[in-house]
Amino acid sequence: MMWGPSIVGFDRYHYHYESGREGEWAATGFSPRRNETSVYLSAAGLAQAALLVRLGRHRMGKS
Repeated sequence: MMWGPSIVGFDRYHYHYESGREGEWAATGFSPRRNETSVYLSAAGLAQAALLVRLGRHRMGKS
């Protein structure tokens, strides 16, 4: 499924903030960019740490 004009996403992740804001986003996705490929993951805590170790060299953004 396309999430916006350039993100290919798989499955859905429903998020909810304490402020009451909520929405849906791709649980996992990727977007080919000019020089790199962006990978989007929805994982937290210990699961996230284990996945990032296996991923290898990477940069992590925050949103």
